[in-house]
Amino acid sequence: MRNLIALSVIFAFALAGCATAPKATPTPTKTEAPAPVVAPAPAPTAAPVADPSSIVAGDTGFSPLAQTPHNYLTFSLHFGRPDILQTWMVEWTRQDGTVVHTVKGDASRLPPTLTWDGNADDGTPAAEGTYQARLSVDYGTKGGVATSTTDTFLLDITPPSGTISVTPQPYELGDANIMDHPTQVTFEVHVVPGLAPVTSWRLAVVHPNGTRFMDFISEQHKDNVVAWNARAQNNASLEGGTTYNLTAQVFDRYGNSGILKGTLAVKAAPMVPAQAAPVTVSVDGNLVASTQIYFPAFSSDLSQVGSAKKSANEQALDTLAAALKVAPGAKIRVVGHANKVFWQDEVKGAREQKETLIPLSKARAEAVRDALVGRGLNAASFELTGVGADGAQVDFGDVVNNWKNRWVEFAVQTQ
Repeated sequence: MRNLIALSVIFAFALAGCATAPKATPTPTKTEAPAPVVAPAPAPTAAPVADPSSIVAGDTGFSPLAQTPHNYLTFSLHFGRPDILQTWMVEWTRQDGTVVHTVKGDASRLPPTLTWDGNADDGTPAAEGTYQARLSVDYGTKGGVATSTTDTFLLDITPPSGTISVTPQPYELGDANIMDHPTQVTFEVHVVPGLAPVTSWRLAVVHPNGTRFMDFISEQHKDNVVAWNARAQNNASLEGGTTYNLTAQVFDRYGNSGILKGTLAVKAAPMVPAQAAPVTVSVDGNLVASTQIYFPAFSSDLSQVGSAKKSANEQALDTLAAALKVAPGAKIRVVGHANKVFWQDEVKGAREQKETLIPLSKARAEAVRDALVGRGLNAASFELTGVGADGAQVDFGDVVNNWKNRWVEFAVQTQ
């Protein structure tokens, strides 16, 4: 019993001790730090490709008004990386950035060149001014868009302008046979450029009937001044009492063309007595006819003689025609001769012979031939030449008889 009581006491004490013992400090629980928030990586972008694409203008300007093929401008194109190219576009823009014309394409068509005629997309002419062309090449997600731009160029539609001055005005004909100091007329072409510099001009002297009498080009007159002896290339003289039209066509750097107008008034020439020219016909070396025909001084124009001389010429030509018809089908050699003025001066005489007398003597032979053809002779039968002062009949210094040196001979050969 005592033992049971003792165990109860010990057990009670133990329970009491447990109730009053200090509570143990709990071990703190370890908490995890929140994971850092990581922004999502951006979607990968394509690196720009090394792009050699280019566009180059073929000139510094052009004019849509010029003659073909100068009325458009050509642009050379080069496309880089055609293996990844998606689309391309060329835009023509004004200096203010306004796009006036566009051409588009894709990888199926990569032209080496494009041309622009100066028209906008709606078909109307683009305004005059400074432009650029821009090539845009789109490589899509593999390379983005690359561009290339030309140097600036000019769309120019302003032609040159200006005037033509003439000195003296009116012009007075001088002695057409004087070679040493021929009377001259001077033309000055006063050119006013448009937007582009002037490159050349052509000047024409035109008879009122529309016949071009003489032409000049700027390459031979760099100072735009023409000093002219008033003779055509065939040695013809200006016609007295006539006003000739002057027309200069002026061209600029881009093909624009301007027209300049002027006139050349020629005073009426004083009346000059007609000069008699002996005319002979020989058949197989035998003289069969001899007469004379009147020509104006230094001229072959039979129509420019007085009525009395004209009537005498008609009779003389009838006589010649009758003499030549005796040998139908035979060859007729016609030789024209002239009288020399500068016979005492070897240098002047040689120039006179070459530049005046030979052309004049041949022209007179042709005039007589033409009049005979009009009387029924066959033009193919004639062989013409002009020998000028060669074969003179009398001395050139014989002022009384040297008119005989102006003659035309017809030699008929039947054998």
